[in-house]
Amino acid sequence: MRRFSRISLIKMILLVAGGLLILNYNNYYNFTSELIIEDEPVKRELLSQEEEIHLPIPTSIQGFDIKNMIEHPKNPSIDKKETIDLIDEDKVNIQNHHKKEDKKEEQVPIPFYSEPIGAEEQIATRMENINELCNSDSMKMHRKDSTHRILGRRSLYFFKDFGPKGITWCPVFKAGSSTWRDFFIDHLVDPDATVGNEHYNLSLLSKFTLSQLLRQLRKSKNHKSKDHKSISKDLVVDETGVNNSILFTIVRHPVSRLISYLHKVQNYPFAMKRQRLTWTEDAIVSARTNSSWDDETKKKYRTELTTYVDELEPLVDHAPFSKDNPYLHPPHPTFVELVDFIIKHNTGGKGDKKGRNGHWLPAVEWCDICRNEYDIIIKLEEEPDELMVLLEKLDMLQYKESFMKRHNSSSNKSISEKELIEQYVNLLNEQQREFLNKMFAKDFKFFGYEKIPL
Repeated sequence: MRRFSRISLIKMILLVAGGLLILNYNNYYNFTSELIIEDEPVKRELLSQEEEIHLPIPTSIQGFDIKNMIEHPKNPSIDKKETIDLIDEDKVNIQNHHKKEDKKEEQVPIPFYSEPIGAEEQIATRMENINELCNSDSMKMHRKDSTHRILGRRSLYFFKDFGPKGITWCPVFKAGSSTWRDFFIDHLVDPDATVGNEHYNLSLLSKFTLSQLLRQLRKSKNHKSKDHKSISKDLVVDETGVNNSILFTIVRHPVSRLISYLHKVQNYPFAMKRQRLTWTEDAIVSARTNSSWDDETKKKYRTELTTYVDELEPLVDHAPFSKDNPYLHPPHPTFVELVDFIIKHNTGGKGDKKGRNGHWLPAVEWCDICRNEYDIIIKLEEEPDELMVLLEKLDMLQYKESFMKRHNSSSNKSISEKELIEQYVNLLNEQQREFLNKMFAKDFKFFGYEKIPL
């Protein structure tokens, strides 16, 4: 009897223990099925054991095939086009079907498609690129030895009354320079002042050039020293505060500058007349003269061209000209003739005086980009975004309306800048394109412009 009781007791203990094991297993299963599992390897392991555990996983969320992403993490089937507008910028919530309402939502990151680079970052990247290029072995010879601005060039203008500690500006012609010229004249020059019957003339700002500042300082020191010419440029910098000013410029695609300058000559009579001795008449005559003409014909046609230009400003009734005079059809240079003129006067070395016109000289050379440490350089094509960054840096945001009016009036075009460049470049032959690529190579490289396709 005692033996039977012992055996029965053992059986009862084993039976109870077995029941407890089964109960714990069921609890473990239920607990596991409610988990929100973040670890990807664990998810894949559980998913491979679906027949044993049956862990439910969402099949899709906002267009994402979640199950496919888990099974094939290297090749998720994501339709960007259909889902990009539905996706939250940073995350989407993934939750288990068995998640309780009061349970905190878990989040995992999804692929993020970044926005285009901002204006500030774009400018910073450009300045880093320029600094690296200027410090390269090929450009070190162009670096200045001191830490002071170059004062000998007329192309730098210093305005002590603007910016935190003054601003220094290099005007790149046909790159928005007229807007800044007019602004400075409006704020710093007598409203009745004129040069050649023009109020908005850059010559009215000549007293603000760094070279003029040097002359003024030498003149003011004349009564103290007979050898006033020995006054150093560093002294000018120190006394005027030029070296502490913000140095900036605005650049533009070189071909766009050429096109803009050509349009000015074609559409404004005063520009055609003013540039007659510099290049306009020379470009026309060089391109259109026929070697078969006799001297009398050459003289006749040239006299008619000269008379025509003389009468452009002020406008008068023109004298009758020969209908077959090629110099007057059209009565202004074409784009190809402008390029040929530049090539003619820039062959062999640095070229002659006519070939070194500020309207088409590379900005890297005109503004001494590597000899002066520019604080900020923006691109005309990136206005108004980069313009706002520049105005903020110059502490001139209060004047933004003045600049935006000019920007809006000039940006209303029926054709994009890129398309305009393509149309004019298509007029050039391969030799002409190669020359422009070589001439503007530094501008293309420094400011991130595309070369002309050959």
